[in-house]
Amino acid sequence: MAGRLGLCVRHSQKLLTNFRHLQASSRDILQSPTFHPHLQRTLCTTKADVQDDVKTKCVRLEERSLVQVAGSDTIPFLQGLVTNDVTCLNFENRVMYTMMLNVQGRVLYDLLMYNLQRTPDSPPYLLLECDHSVVPALIKLLKMYKIRKKVDVSSVTDEYTVWALLPGTTDPPAFVSDSGISVTDPRLPTLGNRVVLKIGTNLVFDCVEGTPEDYHTHRYKLGVGEGVNDLPPGNSLPLESNIAYLNGGADSQVPPHRCHQEETDACHSREAVESGGGVGINQ
Repeated sequence: MAGRLGLCVRHSQKLLTNFRHLQASSRDILQSPTFHPHLQRTLCTTKADVQDDVKTKCVRLEERSLVQVAGSDTIPFLQGLVTNDVTCLNFENRVMYTMMLNVQGRVLYDLLMYNLQRTPDSPPYLLLECDHSVVPALIKLLKMYKIRKKVDVSSVTDEYTVWALLPGTTDPPAFVSDSGISVTDPRLPTLGNRVVLKIGTNLVFDCVEGTPEDYHTHRYKLGVGEGVNDLPPGNSLPLESNIAYLNGGADSQVPPHRCHQEETDACHSREAVESGGGVGINQ
């Protein structure tokens, strides 16, 4: 019995000695200058901790064209024709989203208006971006209301190109120059940047080329209708077209509706938009 007890004591002492050697070795490793504690954290890094560098996508919008409106009477001329307050489009505020309505108060065209005015004292020089297919009709309508106004209306489709810069990790630059303009989309900042460039001018920005499908998918996810396919001329009311959600109207500019049914439809559309329950894009 005594022999077995002595054997157990010697065995325990040996284990204790090995454990102390192991502790000493561990301390030496931790105190070594070649040991980097952050390497252990790297092993535990999750995907959420990694910030991928997402490139901005640049998409040429072939289905969008431009109409030039210039002259000393440009602002008062357009003020009576569109849903937004054109007097807010100035040297500091370079872009505006708006709509043109028919006499029944229904949407004819959705427009993005760019102010390319060179100096605060120079005459207004605006570019109206619209669906490519409605350029002749838009010019005809503007000229019909032009009566005795000092305004020049013409197509500049062959002079400029329209681009969308879909958001990435780095914000694209905003600029106004002789070659064009780059601004945050006035409808929703999450749409990215809108760029208008003279033909022959290259985009000077670190981006990758996207497709029209990339752009359309992005704006559909945000509930943004655009062009005659989404907003057939004369078919929908401004509120049904998300005019309030997209910053496209001033209260003083949107005309009253002509009948009770249209008021009811507009109220239901407003409730849906403000509650985030849906968007009023016509399929």
